[in-house]
Amino acid sequence: MANTKQPDLKEPGPSDNQLFDFKKSHKPEQLTTGYGRPLGERSTVMTVGPRGPILLSDFPYIEDVQRFDRERIPERVVHAKGGGAFGVFEATDDLSDICKAKVFKKGTKTRVLMRFSTVAGESGSADTVRDPRGFAIKMYTDEGKP
Repeated sequence: MANTKQPDLKEPGPSDNQLFDFKKSHKPEQLTTGYGRPLGERSTVMTVGPRGPILLSDFPYIEDVQRFDRERIPERVVHAKGGGAFGVFEATDDLSDICKAKVFKKGTKTRVLMRFSTVAGESGSADTVRDPRGFAIKMYTDEGKP
């Protein structure tokens, strides 16, 4: 038999309208350029026609793109020091029982690119401290994109 009891509705409290009250009383901040000039709309850009290229005279947009491109994100700089090497991967044993990729069939040769990276530390820092290291392998296969 299904439960037919209606849930108890509670009386509205002060927190129930908190978001609505904030939206009514909050005045949004005026967006400005880096030089303090007020911006009307940030999500539009000036173009040549409805689907044309963006105009270089659209200064607020160009300024945003420049700020974004020049932004330094510390987490991404970590592995900035490193090197790479091109080579050939040759399968010396048949792995078709555990993998369907043709790269792992015995005798198959595949061009590869390996990237090694490290956090070398600042100039003058000790060589004995632990530092993160990483590597990546890109295989140029006949089955598709690398």
